Amino acid sequence: MFCPECSNETLPGAAFCSACGASLLAVGAGDTVVATVPPLGPLSPAPPPPAFGPPPAPPPLALDANGMPIWVNDSGQGPTALVPQELSGWCWAGFLIPGLWCLVYRKYLLFVVFMVLSLVTGGILGLVASIWCGLEGNRWAWQNRRWESIQQFRATQRVWVIWGIIIWVLMIGIGIASGLSH
Repeated sequence: MFCPECSNETLPGAAFCSACGASLLAVGAGDTVVATVPPLGPLSPAPPPPAFGPPPAPPPLALDANGMPIWVNDSGQGPTALVPQELSGWCWAGFLIPGLWCLVYRKYLLFVVFMVLSLVTGGILGLVASIWCGLEGNRWAWQNRRWESIQQFRATQRVWVIWGIIIWVLMIGIGIASGLSH
C-alpha cells in the first residue's frame, strides 16, 4: 500500500502515513471519520518552539529497557547541556560574589555589565546582576564547566558560598572599622 499524498510505502492496515502523516483511511459516502490527524508519536513533527523564554529541552539522550530516560552527564557542553532537576533553584555562590563567579564560569559579558552597573551607580544596579546570577547561576555553571557528578557540583558550589560569606564578612568588617576610625 502506498500513501496517496507522498507515495511512501506504508504498512498494511496503517491508518496514517509514517512519512507525511496523511490519513490512509478510505472514506466513502456516508462513512464517519473518527480520526483526521495522526496520533502523536515518534514520527510526528515536533511542535514549534515557544516565541519567548528558554528553548525547550531536547529529548532524552538515552532510554533504559522500560523506555524511561537515563540521565546522561553532558555538563560543560554549553547551552545545549541538560541541567539536572536537582540543580534548579537559587545559586548563592553566583549571588554573593557575582564578579568573580562570572569570570570563572565564562560569563564575560555579564561580568562587564556587573562591573559597569556597580561602578556607575555605586553598586545599586550591580545588585540586579547579582540577582540574575543567583537566579541563573546553577544552570550557567553546569553548562559552562565539565562536572564529574551532581555531588561534585554541589560540593564546589558549597565552597564558593563559604568564600562568598567570608568576603562579605570581611567587607562589612572593613566598612565598620573605617567608619569607626573617622
